[in-house]
Amino acid sequence: MKDVAPGSLPREQVEKKYHFQVTDGFLHHLQLASVRFNNGGSGSFVSPHGLLFTNHHVGADCIQKLSSAEHDYMADGFHAITQADEKACPDLEVNVLLSTEDVTARVNDGVKTDAAPAEANRLRRATMARIEEECTRSSGNRCDVVTLYSGGQYGLYRYKKYTDIRLVFAPEYSIAAFGGDPITSPIRAIASTSRCFACTKLASRSTQRSISFGARPVCAMASLPLCPAIPAPRAGSRPSLNWSSPAILHTR
Repeated sequence: MKDVAPGSLPREQVEKKYHFQVTDGFLHHLQLASVRFNNGGSGSFVSPHGLLFTNHHVGADCIQKLSSAEHDYMADGFHAITQADEKACPDLEVNVLLSTEDVTARVNDGVKTDAAPAEANRLRRATMARIEEECTRSSGNRCDVVTLYSGGQYGLYRYKKYTDIRLVFAPEYSIAAFGGDPITSPIRAIASTSRCFACTKLASRSTQRSISFGARPVCAMASLPLCPAIPAPRAGSRPSLNWSSPAILHTR
């Protein structure tokens, strides 16, 4: 068992072009900070307490399912003042990649070179299913055998699976879709009891805005290094979101 192969990254080229030395620790940190959603989206952990950042359209299915005639969270947005106010997302699953393993030899074992393509594929699929089942049974994790290079290589990917996912904050749809790009929406993979807060900067405003929960201001945008000023659009250009300043979360 091993982490995602660090040797597959062209470190020398990265260092030469960007003057940044990529270490194994850095790659491992990125690996564990990145997540995939079972609806096809991706996201990132932004705190040690399970807070996730993802695009609004990734969270849209959850937001729609949580909405009702009385509360249209897609149109009006949503924010949880306390952890108790977070809403569980139906049918949503988040996976964190723990490790990969080359299982090419195991998948091809027993497949004769002169086997018909259909039969060879059936044998490989059966072996892949068996490898996944054995891995899941022994580890308790989600295990997927991934086909790479059109069958030239097979990798066993082990994932930590989270199924208790709560919606923390989502902007109004008109803001999320402003400029054509979806602003990010924080979602929590429940792993602790921390409260969560969010601040967002709107590209539709020329001034900085902070969001307060109750009477307590959460953050001042001017003091956050991750929230730089949004440049004014050029004359005649279409406004768009600045991807360096999406929703920002503060956990305490």
